[in-house]
Amino acid sequence: MSDSEPYSTLEVRHSYQLPEVIDPEQFQKQTVPNQPYQQHPTAGGLNPYPPADGYYAHSVPPGSSVETSEQEKPKRTICGVAPLTFYIILGLALIIIVGAIAGGVGGAMASKGGESQEAAGAEPGNENSTDSTNSTTEMGDRIDILPDSRLTSSNWTDPDGFTHRVVFFQDAHNALIAREWDSENKTWGTTNITGLFAPTTAPLNPVSGTPLASAAIDDEGRGLFEIHLWFLDPTSLITSVAHFDTLNPSSRWQVDPLNDAVLETRPGSLLAAAWQRPWVDGQPGSWAVAYQRPSDGAIKVANSSHWETSDVAVENDFVVDNSSLAIIPQLRGTFLDRMQLVTQGLANSETTGPMQLTTYDAGWDVDEQQVLVRGIPLPSKKQQFAITMWDDWSNYLYVGLLDGGELTASHYDGSGFNPIDTINFSGGPERNFTAISMTADGMLYAISSDEILEYSVETSNPSILRFVGRVFPE
Repeated sequence: MSDSEPYSTLEVRHSYQLPEVIDPEQFQKQTVPNQPYQQHPTAGGLNPYPPADGYYAHSVPPGSSVETSEQEKPKRTICGVAPLTFYIILGLALIIIVGAIAGGVGGAMASKGGESQEAAGAEPGNENSTDSTNSTTEMGDRIDILPDSRLTSSNWTDPDGFTHRVVFFQDAHNALIAREWDSENKTWGTTNITGLFAPTTAPLNPVSGTPLASAAIDDEGRGLFEIHLWFLDPTSLITSVAHFDTLNPSSRWQVDPLNDAVLETRPGSLLAAAWQRPWVDGQPGSWAVAYQRPSDGAIKVANSSHWETSDVAVENDFVVDNSSLAIIPQLRGTFLDRMQLVTQGLANSETTGPMQLTTYDAGWDVDEQQVLVRGIPLPSKKQQFAITMWDDWSNYLYVGLLDGGELTASHYDGSGFNPIDTINFSGGPERNFTAISMTADGMLYAISSDEILEYSVETSNPSILRFVGRVFPE
């Protein structure tokens, strides 16, 4: 080193580090710490749907500001709320007001309509009725059964061999109702008979709880197919209506004038009826109606061959007041011109009397009665007798409904009478019988708890009644 060069006292280090070489393909990532999600207070709790203004809540911590690339413009409001919110509230208010007005008007109209319908339904003849026995009522038009309604039933066979059965009763307005079974169509049809006569000059006026009796004729040879119904008017006179052409559904029921005969009954008298077959070929036979004479309670039978003069069948000394009645044809050789009449006789007991049988063969055997069932309680409001047969009129079943709803019976097997202490039922609902009737083809009908039920007799064991179905209501 030359003496003329400046001298430095700094220590010179002769070692050095080369600069670090950076790979251009590599890069560094900046890691941002995760912040927990907190819903904005204006988000409305846990509701996953947007608030009313249509915007989702901001997902930022409370108190934080939201940075945007441009400044937010002030929002338009109506009455201090967003336009959409305002219109929604307005719409809801209008809906509530209109609904309240419509509800008030509708309620008033419904109340007025219900009162009008109730008033119309209280008038006889305004119940659901049809001109055809094939028509049926709907459940909405159900006709309630009069609590003390009686029953009667009949059967007939049309030229094609199909069975028809008709059951008569009274509805809650005292109207006479017919339910008819058509075995071809397997249907029950309903006819309001009282309703059919309501607009005519001769409306029907059956007494409430009237006794009922019916009979049918199916004489193909003479072309006679008829159904007749008998009942009492408020003056205790027997009145009759008939369907004179059951093969023609469009034909109407008509009043049967009974040759203008005045048939007055004893207060509390019941009725029974049958078609008595002719005793010679080529004759139509006659209708027979049994009732209790008003003067002394003797049982008389009016006959269509001489309606004006009834015949005494059971003297008053051999029958109780208000006796139950049942009548059915009986064979005499090949002719079905005999009849059997069931009544309740007198006994030494003050509380019971026998079910008894009186026969007709060219005249009533007024001096002899066959005891069928002993110890029948004296007549009550519910007590009623009924008869059916099978095996070409060789077997008969005589049934009595007692006041408690139980049945008692006697079976004629072709050679003798056999009392049946207990009737057993196969199937069906719980029973509370208040009225019964039977057709001449082994069927029993009963009113029970505002329904009409149908049973068939087990002919091999007549103590058994098999439930068939419900006749009314549908």
